[in-house]
Amino acid sequence: MQREKLLLYMLGIGLFGLFVWGFVEIIEEWKENEIKQFDDTAFHIIHSTRTGNVTEFMSDLTQLGGITWIVLMVIIVAMGFTLLKEWKSSLFILLTNGLGGAFNWLLKEWFKEIDQHLSRS
Repeated sequence: MQREKLLLYMLGIGLFGLFVWGFVEIIEEWKENEIKQFDDTAFHIIHSTRTGNVTEFMSDLTQLGGITWIVLMVIIVAMGFTLLKEWKSSLFILLTNGLGGAFNWLLKEWFKEIDQHLSRS
C-alpha cells in the first residue's frame, strides 16, 4: 500500500515537472514569435469546424472552467473526503487548489506586465 502511494506521488511529481517544462518551452517559443504558425493553423482548423451547436456547447463547456464552478467542485470534493474522515485528502485538495489558484493569479499578473511592456515597444 505504501509503495503504491509512493509511486503515485512520484508519478504526480513527474507529470507536474513535465507540464512545467512544456509550459516553459511554449513561453520561450512565444517570446521568440516561433509559435505564430502553430497558432494560425490551430485557429483555421477550429474555425472550419465551427457551427452554432458547437459554439453553444463550447460556451457551456467554458463556463465549467470558471472560478465559481471550480471552487464549488473543490468544496464538494473536500466535504466528501471530510465526511469519509479522510482529513489528509481533504486538506490536500484544498491546499493544492488554493496554491494552484494563487499561481494562476501570479501568472496572469506576469503576462499582463509582459503584454503592457510589449505594447509600449
